[in-house]
Amino acid sequence: MLLLSWRRNFFYNQQLTIKRTMKNYWIAVLLPPFKFRPQIQQLKKGYQTLLVLYVVCLTNAFAQKHISYMDSLKKELKKPEIVDTQRVDVYNALLSAYYVITDSDKMIYYQKKALELAKKINYISGWVTTNLLIANRQLNVGQHKEAQALLKLTLSDALRINNKELIGFAFHLLGVLSYEQDDYPKALALLHKSIKTRQGIINENISYAYILIGRILNKQGNYTRALQKLQEGLTLSEKTGNRTSYFYISSTIGNIHEEQGNYSIALRLYQKTLTFCKQEKKMMGIGAIYNQIGVVHQKLGNQAEALKMHQKGLLISRKAREKKNIMIALANIGKIALEQNKTASAFEYLREALKMGLKANFKAELAQVYANLGQAYYNQKNYLQAQLHLEKSLQLAREVGIPSALKDAAEQLIKVYKTTGQYQQALVQYELFKKMSDSLFNESNTKKLTRIEAQYEFDREKDSLRALEASKRQVLDAQIKSQTANKRAALLGLGLTALLLVVLAIFYRFKQQNNRRLTQSNSQLSEANDLLSEQQEKIISQNEELQQQQEEILSQQEFVEQKNKELSQINLMVSQSIRSAQTIQEAILPQKDKFHHIFADHFIINRPKDVVSGDFYWLHKTIDKIILVVADCTGHGVSGAFMTLIGANLLDKIIKVQQIDDPAEILTRLHLEVLEALKQKETQNNNGMDAVVIAVENLLGEIKLDFAGAKNNLLVWSAGELQELKGARKAIGGYQSESLFFESSHITLQQGDLIYLGSDGMEDQNNAKRRKFSRKRIKSLIQDSWHLTLSDQRQRLEAALDAHKKDEPQRDDILWIGLKV
Repeated sequence: MLLLSWRRNFFYNQQLTIKRTMKNYWIAVLLPPFKFRPQIQQLKKGYQTLLVLYVVCLTNAFAQKHISYMDSLKKELKKPEIVDTQRVDVYNALLSAYYVITDSDKMIYYQKKALELAKKINYISGWVTTNLLIANRQLNVGQHKEAQALLKLTLSDALRINNKELIGFAFHLLGVLSYEQDDYPKALALLHKSIKTRQGIINENISYAYILIGRILNKQGNYTRALQKLQEGLTLSEKTGNRTSYFYISSTIGNIHEEQGNYSIALRLYQKTLTFCKQEKKMMGIGAIYNQIGVVHQKLGNQAEALKMHQKGLLISRKAREKKNIMIALANIGKIALEQNKTASAFEYLREALKMGLKANFKAELAQVYANLGQAYYNQKNYLQAQLHLEKSLQLAREVGIPSALKDAAEQLIKVYKTTGQYQQALVQYELFKKMSDSLFNESNTKKLTRIEAQYEFDREKDSLRALEASKRQVLDAQIKSQTANKRAALLGLGLTALLLVVLAIFYRFKQQNNRRLTQSNSQLSEANDLLSEQQEKIISQNEELQQQQEEILSQQEFVEQKNKELSQINLMVSQSIRSAQTIQEAILPQKDKFHHIFADHFIINRPKDVVSGDFYWLHKTIDKIILVVADCTGHGVSGAFMTLIGANLLDKIIKVQQIDDPAEILTRLHLEVLEALKQKETQNNNGMDAVVIAVENLLGEIKLDFAGAKNNLLVWSAGELQELKGARKAIGGYQSESLFFESSHITLQQGDLIYLGSDGMEDQNNAKRRKFSRKRIKSLIQDSWHLTLSDQRQRLEAALDAHKKDEPQRDDILWIGLKV
């Protein structure tokens, strides 16, 4: 049974679950959950899409929720704000969802939609996700060759974008394929690669890989290593709270105890797993557990109880269409009939099991069926058929490397060879039987298994005590902090109260002094008023003449003052907004410390025409490359600054999130994103930017430079001469000829070579005679001063520019950068 544990997936902050059923395998095959996590796109109101794949057990209660879930996915497709990458994710979710209800037409429809759109927008994570879903389905319907070819191609794409989770899941599917083909060494290698690739990724279900590894090692008779791997899976399950994988691992550990003859322990572990599956309604795989319980009862001699368990397992497996579990149940019932001397019934069940095994090529299980048929023919004294079937069992056991099956076949062949007088062959088989028995059952193995289990229990108890001690320490620390905070609050309250009393006393004193002064002032004012009253009568007549003029003047004065206040307020708001914009723009530019850390010797000339600039530069260092972008946006001042914010955010998305590091591809993606962000198809807006992108990579002392330009060139001083690398005659944004495209140039540099890049603001600056500073002048200055430090070169460039410009106003934003590699 392939099983992927449940996770949460968010679409517009709604909790949705993606589920689908797959081919039924025996409980031995447990596939860890795989979280398809393509690039997260963020829009207004926190819109996020994160696609997670599950394979689960389908119940009647789940079916109703599943239909509602698919309806909610279709509603997402109708929302106008959904972007193309999110649309691909939803298509993949619907492809996965329709697999649950086996709607082939819908699966093919959404598979085609997802692949077409992902290819169109170059969304590699999207089409890798779709291909993995397709390969998974091919595995489930037995199309092993098609699945293998598609998985190899898909793994190559996943490696190209270095998506660890996609790579890990591809390795895992290849491991399951190898297991199905009974190639256990290859399956082990691929499963270990899957675990190693996803190291450092928080994934609660990687523990399922340990189950499959443990089962393979158990089949190979390597019980000690199998138990170690299974206990690693147990530890991971406990840490992440994955109860499902915990119980399945416990069941697998039960297999080891069963092989060692510890039937009571094995039976207890199987019963626990069966109880858990029933409680959680995990119907798929229960048939396998019933089969395991039945085998233990067979070995204990409880034939009636064993038959009852196998019949239950057969009934449940038939309902769930679990072919391998059906075959195992038939083989076990046939073996019980054989032990009860019901030969006809034994042949009926064993031949039906053989037919299913041959059709599905279940080699490991076929080895046991051939052995049982050989025993049946031996009981009928048909020694020729007995020998043929037992030798076929031995051959299959050798192919898949199962020591226990080799031991059983050899034991039966000894009797056949002795009976038919083939004593030399009987001796050979006896030596094989003894060798396999010694390797499977010996005191050393038992001691190792006991020691591993004891160490696991000891470590588990020690971790529990540590967790309890840490919890108590946290509670005590919290109490101490609370008491300290309460004391500080009390002291602060007392201090504030005392300060308030002092302030009130001072205020009261000042109020008394002011009252005395006011009384004196009122007396003086009364005397002055009397004198003024006498003069007022003389002035009244003059005031009447001036009153009309004064009223007109006051009216105009109030109007002017009001307008001045409004203009002052507007000017203050504009100034504050521009200063805030300047702060925001400076924040998106790389910090000086970061620039200096990456390029120890460099200079930056950044002269905005206004407070904020339409030119910007962007810097990022990946594991093996340094990517620098210099861009000249349409316009300057506030309009240009807004474009710089858009450009910087889009570069974060393209380079940091999508992990694109090819300069031409970066410019192509930036052009498309600007078209989309500014809605230029609808608004006919042609705003954009000219840009230059370089990627510097140090390969064993040899420095590789990749360059691409959008209406901008790059200057490089190398080998004693100045080279100018030409960019494309195509800008970023706006509608342009489809025949124009961006191309990357590649050159090799030596340590100490110089790189210069910038906007056209410096070369376009005019003087009093309206003559431009020119790029030719810039190149001449570089050729004359290349031997100087970059700091001195900057001073020369700025001095020459200022001498040329003099008192003329700055024409455009100026940005120029020099680097030493």
